[in-house]
Amino acid sequence: MYLFIGASFFTYSCNNTEKKEEAKTETSMEMNHERMNHEEMDHSDMATKTNAEQVAESQAMTAILDSYLALKNALVEENDEKAATEGSTLATAFASVDVSGLEADKSKTANEIVESATEHAKHISENKGNIVHQREHLALLSKDVKDLVEMLGTDRTLYAEFCPMYDNNKGAMWLSASSDIKNPYFGSKMLTCGSVKEEIAVK
Repeated sequence: MYLFIGASFFTYSCNNTEKKEEAKTETSMEMNHERMNHEEMDHSDMATKTNAEQVAESQAMTAILDSYLALKNALVEENDEKAATEGSTLATAFASVDVSGLEADKSKTANEIVESATEHAKHISENKGNIVHQREHLALLSKDVKDLVEMLGTDRTLYAEFCPMYDNNKGAMWLSASSDIKNPYFGSKMLTCGSVKEEIAVK
């Protein structure tokens, strides 16, 4: 009789323990599943934010490159008035650059580049009638735009081209959407002076 009760109690205890363990396992699985769902949602939100930032950067760079290339072409054509207009448009385009999504050190560098490039664009816009001065600022502006492209990317293939004779043979570079050499520093005087130094792929 006692043996039977003891066996029954042991059986009941084992069953009860198994049920408790099963309940714990189910609860743990539910918690893990819920945590995984939250993590997936967090990753999804981060991905969405990153994509949004990338789109904003891409749109800003598109506007910058459109204006920069139009400005460079105006100086190739020796059209200082058009260069001044495009310089103003370019300065406005720089204001739309948001680098807050970059790491702190890169964000600081990008802001410094944008600030410098904006000043050169403004100088070009304010010097209609003085193409020599506009070209001086194009040389500095081109370096800034190239540096910005390397940080934020480009929506088109670009060519870094170089004229070795500009500025008393110190030389200067510019960016072009074509590998054909059309020199913005000398215009018709030495239109084809220069060479392609680097091809910058879309990224």
